[in-house]
Amino acid sequence: MGVIVSNCRDSFWDTLKATLIILVVLGHTGTAIGDRLLSVIYMFHMPLFVFVSGYFSKKKKLSEMSDCHRLIVLFLIFNFLFFVFDVASGCEITIKRLLTPSFAMWYLLSLVFWRLLLNVIPMRIIENKKAVLLFSVLIALLAGFFPIGQELSFQRTCAFLPFFVLGYYGKQVDFKSKIKSLNKPVISVLLIAIVLFAYFLLPVFYCNTPYETMWDCGMRFLQLIVALLASSCVIGLSPNSLGRYTDLGRYTLLIYLLHPPIIKMMKLLCQVVSIEQNLLIAFLMTIITVSFIYAIRNFRFLSFLR
Repeated sequence: MGVIVSNCRDSFWDTLKATLIILVVLGHTGTAIGDRLLSVIYMFHMPLFVFVSGYFSKKKKLSEMSDCHRLIVLFLIFNFLFFVFDVASGCEITIKRLLTPSFAMWYLLSLVFWRLLLNVIPMRIIENKKAVLLFSVLIALLAGFFPIGQELSFQRTCAFLPFFVLGYYGKQVDFKSKIKSLNKPVISVLLIAIVLFAYFLLPVFYCNTPYETMWDCGMRFLQLIVALLASSCVIGLSPNSLGRYTDLGRYTLLIYLLHPPIIKMMKLLCQVVSIEQNLLIAFLMTIITVSFIYAIRNFRFLSFLR
């Protein structure tokens, strides 16, 4: 999401992004899929999306950052629309609420912060990969001690920063090729082990609130490690191209922006007609939402969102 690439696209990344955006939509069906499956999805899908965003980010002059300007405009428009929806639904208007991105819009704001950070840090510092990566991990861990949660997406911007940094450096060292060259059966076994660990033992990786205890800092560090391992496994196992499925990955930003109201309306419809929101319904809502947005992807009035 928010990824800008050249005309020569690598279909691998579109295939991967298609998988990730489907998981994003599925995750936003909420309790319909259960907390345990949410733990598995949140274990890696947003960290890996952040990695991909970092992979395709470039250091530019502040005057040349049109991609950031576009993200800011999209954030302001959609955050306002979702805010109006929340207020109409009875949400109380508070200072905290005004400073908190609505629903999934936190990612756009965080992406702006990450890219601004990339472009204001001098190149001589950025070239010191180990130091920058270590510092990003420290920021991710220490942020939880500050009494700021979802306001301005502070916690998530800090917590996911290491994955943006890894993605940015990953392109320089051809991280994808190195992971893809590893033994796939071994990667598969490792991923299964990680999924089982996350399913039975790991809390959902939201990273949107301050720590309540010192133990939470250790848990965040563990989640960072697990997310890195799981993301690496997914990269190693993701196919290079899957036809129309791969094409879906070209429209992740469009799907990300448009899926929230569709999911909300379908969940409301389920309540009105007394349909139990279970795993099957969650999958159906995801398929319908993604398919509908993909079907209207070429509508002229949506060109700014693509």
